[in-house]
Amino acid sequence: MPKKMNWIIAASLSLCLFGVSSADARYRSKAAAGPISIERGHRLAPTTWISTTTAMPNTKVLVTKHAVSNYWRGAAHPVHGYMTENTNLMTGKKIRLRDLFKPNSRYTRTISQNAVKALKRELGPGADASWIKDGAGANLKNFESFAITRKGLELNFSSYQVACYAAGTPSVVVPWKALKSKVRHDSPIWSMIKND
Repeated sequence: MPKKMNWIIAASLSLCLFGVSSADARYRSKAAAGPISIERGHRLAPTTWISTTTAMPNTKVLVTKHAVSNYWRGAAHPVHGYMTENTNLMTGKKIRLRDLFKPNSRYTRTISQNAVKALKRELGPGADASWIKDGAGANLKNFESFAITRKGLELNFSSYQVACYAAGTPSVVVPWKALKSKVRHDSPIWSMIKND
C-alpha cells in the first residue's frame, strides 16, 4: 500500500474516532478557547460534530460525512447541516464536483433536475416547489455537501435550504446512471460506474 494511502486511512480513522477533520481543526481550536464572535455581535456556541467515514471498496475514494449542529444564543432552535469530504486515495487530494464531471457538460443542471424531483418525492405534496428549486437549483453552492456512494451522488441539504426547519436536513441520491454520460473517464469514480 502506498505511503500516502496509509496516511489517508490513518487520518480518516482519526476523523471517525475524534470527529476532527483538517477542514475544521483550525475552527475547533478557536472554539475550544471559548465562543467566537460572528456578525451582529452574536456568539457561536460550541458546535456538535458527528462523523462517519466510509472507504469505498474497489474504488479510489474515501468519504467522510460530518453532521453539524450550530446553536446561536437566543435562537429558537439549532441549525443543522452536513459537511462532507471526498478524498482521492491515490493522490490524497479532496475531490470536488468538477473533478468528477466533464467540463461544459452542464452536470449541475442534470444534478439539479434529479435532485429537485427526488426532493419533491421525499418532502411530499405539501412541499414548497420554489423553495426546493432555489435550494437545489443548478448552482454549485447548492451541492457543496455531497458524498460519493455506490448508488449515486448523495446530496445533503442543511436546515432551511430546501424546506422549512420541520423538514429536517434532507438527503437524496442522484443515481450514477443519470450522470454517467457526464462523468470524466479519468475521475476516481469511473471504474466504479463504467459497467453500470
